[in-house]
Amino acid sequence: MFRKLTDRLSAAINGNDDKVATLQQMGFDPNQARAALETTGGNIDSAAELLLSSTFQTHATASYREDFSIQNAMEESLETEYQRIYQQAQNESVQENQLRSAANSKAAQAAIKRANDQSKKISSSKMKRTAAISKNAPARNTQKIHSTQHDYPMEENHPNVKVPPKLENKTKEEQIIRNVDRAKSHPAAVDTLYKALSALKNHPDNEKFRRIDKSTQGYQRSVANVPGAEALLLAMNFTLYNSSILIIDRKRIDPALLYLGVSALEEAKCSKEYKEAKILIQFNEEVKKITSPTKLSENEAILRDSLLSKCPNQPLEGRGALIQIRLGDELLKRSFDSDDVLQDVLNWLGGHGSCIPDKLVNREWCLVDKNRYPIKPIDCEINSNKTLQYIGFWPSGKLEIKPSPLF
Repeated sequence: MFRKLTDRLSAAINGNDDKVATLQQMGFDPNQARAALETTGGNIDSAAELLLSSTFQTHATASYREDFSIQNAMEESLETEYQRIYQQAQNESVQENQLRSAANSKAAQAAIKRANDQSKKISSSKMKRTAAISKNAPARNTQKIHSTQHDYPMEENHPNVKVPPKLENKTKEEQIIRNVDRAKSHPAAVDTLYKALSALKNHPDNEKFRRIDKSTQGYQRSVANVPGAEALLLAMNFTLYNSSILIIDRKRIDPALLYLGVSALEEAKCSKEYKEAKILIQFNEEVKKITSPTKLSENEAILRDSLLSKCPNQPLEGRGALIQIRLGDELLKRSFDSDDVLQDVLNWLGGHGSCIPDKLVNREWCLVDKNRYPIKPIDCEINSNKTLQYIGFWPSGKLEIKPSPLF
């Protein structure tokens, strides 16, 4: 109630400020002018007439003093209420902080207790392992013990986590499947292993098929250093002698394992990885024949010179775009201007083999931009007259020629 009354008084007083200022300019006291305006409902003319009468001046002064006393009393009451609310909120905040501090203290004590318990557990385990190693170690090594175990083994800190076993600790069947899968991107190794194991499967009594010499050129060229190749033979019960001979005894030949190994290799020969690697090998062999300088005929030399004569001059050093093209095992490099066209690059490639431009245009081979992802072949026929900057080979181009069946 006091708040509403105070708001109404403040609105009335603030609304008459301009009229009070006008009456004050006319020579009337501001307090009496405000009282007269309140009496006449804000009419400035009536308030001026009322102020001219001597009886109102005495009454207005007394009335205004009474109103002013009431307003001061209400303001003091409101200020006291504000102070009470503020003190109550401050007390509640202090109590909440005390409760929070107590909870934090309990949580900290619990965390310290857990840390101490864990430290004791680890120290106890470490002492047990050290004692066991010391007991089994020779007397001359008692001063310095080298442990192969970690200070914090996973089975203690993460008992529910299961570490997968090593490949050599899995079953023979799992080892065979996994090792064939690792070797399937190496066609020469797959073909060699398939031939060797098929012969052993069909002729288990023939000692020639139960012995593999790792030092031969065929093994070194096709099987050596191929992931999973030798491990596959060991999974078939072959045994390594003198680090260069793999032998399997007749009694250790398992027909089931041989059948599984041959079947897995047959399936690997139908995989995408095997086929792509096979195509790439044939492609590299063809590139070597085309670019070989030893088999260059007179007609081929004339065709290459003719194509190179159509190439523009190279820009000055530090200018132009550097074009790098991987062709088999060779990396070709040359600089071109931004307004040179793709046909100029094809003519330059023709200088390394006159049939290369035709193979690219006919899409027997494809030119791919290795700076783009995903890698897609470039249509050399459509883009032959497009500038290198338009195609995206500016300020540099990193390209590769690949066989089209791979895309």
